[in-house]
Amino acid sequence: MHLDLARETAAAQRDRPDLKLARLLVLASAEDQRIIEAAYYPEVNAVVSGDYIPVSGIRRGSEGSPRRSDDIISSEIRAGAAYTWRVVDNGKTGGAVLRQRSAREINELLSQKLEANVPRELERLYNNLAALTARHRSLEDAARAAEASTAAINSNVGNGVLSQLDFRTSEASLLEAQSGLADAAYQQSLALAEWDRATGRYFQFTDQRGAEAR
Repeated sequence: MHLDLARETAAAQRDRPDLKLARLLVLASAEDQRIIEAAYYPEVNAVVSGDYIPVSGIRRGSEGSPRRSDDIISSEIRAGAAYTWRVVDNGKTGGAVLRQRSAREINELLSQKLEANVPRELERLYNNLAALTARHRSLEDAARAAEASTAAINSNVGNGVLSQLDFRTSEASLLEAQSGLADAAYQQSLALAEWDRATGRYFQFTDQRGAEAR
């Protein structure tokens, strides 16, 4: 087994299709949030009220004179205005933005969790492959030794030195070693398939954002 764990881990974190998709979902969520924030504003209601009070033909008493003819006739205009305003959150800002922000944060957490899990998963698979490789080599040596022993015993049985029971026992040991070797090879194949899955070799994801819609 010749695998570079550090290089494979970096490549998986960079190129694995499901991680690419997770990062795209984060970008899409952030873009949706930006669009919502740009498109909706609080509703502003301005209320203006005014009072116009014309006052004319008013006689002001002349101080110190008892005669009405000495009163001063004047005309006045009184103007006044009162302004009030209020901002009403129509829900599109406070509601939609918060919901979209929540979706973006969830996508970010899931993406970070996937990326953080890659090194641990690949390290576990790497150690498993190393153990299976060592077991396969050990069983290869055992199978070769059992095969040589069976051949030697068979020769001695022909010479009358050993019995058929010895040969059958040796043959059973050889079959056991060969069976273990086949099982180790099968387990290695499964582990390599799992390794390829974890590194993203079994997935294909096409980014067609730049392609024209057909």
